Amino acid sequence: MAVDVGKKRRNGELDILRLFFAIAIMFYHVDKADRIREGFFANGWFAVEYFFVLSGLLLARHAFAVRERYLTEGKTDAEALVRDIPSEVCRYTLKKAAYFYKYFIVTLIIFFGMQIANQVSLYGGKTAVTQAYKRIVDSIPHFLLIDEPLHKQGSLYVTGNWYLSVLVVATFILYALILRYGRSFTVLVCPVASLFLTGYITSAAGSFHPVHAGSVSFGFLRGLAEMCMGACMYELSAVIKDKVGDKRGSRVLVTVVKYLLFVGIMLFALGAIDEAYAVSFYLMAAIAVCLSYSGAGYGIAGNVITDHAGKISLIIYLVHGLVLYEMQHVSTDSGTKYSLIYASAVIIGAEILFFLVNFIVKCIFSKRKNA
Repeated sequence: MAVDVGKKRRNGELDILRLFFAIAIMFYHVDKADRIREGFFANGWFAVEYFFVLSGLLLARHAFAVRERYLTEGKTDAEALVRDIPSEVCRYTLKKAAYFYKYFIVTLIIFFGMQIANQVSLYGGKTAVTQAYKRIVDSIPHFLLIDEPLHKQGSLYVTGNWYLSVLVVATFILYALILRYGRSFTVLVCPVASLFLTGYITSAAGSFHPVHAGSVSFGFLRGLAEMCMGACMYELSAVIKDKVGDKRGSRVLVTVVKYLLFVGIMLFALGAIDEAYAVSFYLMAAIAVCLSYSGAGYGIAGNVITDHAGKISLIIYLVHGLVLYEMQHVSTDSGTKYSLIYASAVIIGAEILFFLVNFIVKCIFSKRKNA
């Protein structure tokens, strides 16, 4: 039986798509490393577009909830809102960063250990220590997640870190603007900024998905554009929900369109459709997220399985680069067998990291509570 997708619980559909796209980019990078020559998930890079759009939507939702606290009906406190914007922005950004930083820092430590082990095996202990010191100093912007705007990857660069860096910096900017200007920003500025930046990147870089290029980081502009689109979709979702209401025919139509869009963007990520149509499928992904989030149709409500799928997707994204790095040093195989071993190692590693980190965090907070 179909159930409504509400806003108060996690959205099962969006969490399933999170997992799908985490797997997509996992296979995209192993294919890029020439270990799978069949071109499986040839457009797996498209996962980042989905993640950025969804992050922009959720950012807008939180910002408007904060605005509502200050600007409730009959009690308008605009001066207090403006005064508190810096603290609200810092609180939200640090909270978001802290969520994934605990996984990121552990991943970084593991990767650092792998590099040192390789240095020791190749050059000996003394050289390894010297190299370790240089790598740590060189990677300070990387640790702070501000490396992408600075065009500074560092020597301990973990695959996918550019995404986290862009997410933190773009969140800091957009959250403040939405708090300050509200719907004037999300309705008027966000869609125009998103389309302009997307057009500029595609024209200047000759590609829809550049990362480390341009006098201004194209990776940063790309994330900013897509998070603006997500904020715009938040506004549109409310309009769609209001227009559709409880009309059964309209809800069925929304559901059909939504799932057709889901199938379309998944096929694009798989590589079944040429990359030349990337911008069109990016817009389709944004609309699909909007329709699902709106709850205007029927869909999959969040449950224990889909919740975990959504949470583990970030860790798969972080871990897959470590597994690929290590397998490239211990194996020269390629093809289907290699990909199955790789995928299994990533999934198992992600699950171990998820439970290990959360166990440590739980123990730390438990001790503080009892102190």
